[in-house]
Amino acid sequence: MGKEYNISRTINLTTFEPLKKKSLEIIYPKNNSVEVKPGSRFDMVCNVSVDPLDRASLVWEFNDENLKNIDKEYK
Repeated sequence: MGKEYNISRTINLTTFEPLKKKSLEIIYPKNNSVEVKPGSRFDMVCNVSVDPLDRASLVWEFNDENLKNIDKEYK
């Protein structure tokens, strides 16, 4: 066969501290609820802040039930 060669290589590795997980912060509404008059129209505005590197999921609920499920019942 051919001739054998010994090869070595140096790789620089920079390590960082693990990222601290931040929780999702609801900016509005502050107390997580809004009161409206029955039968009146209301457009809910929700502002949420989350670190762009974190994965986040925002779900609308009514009486502890996902609104997607409720919406299907009333269509």
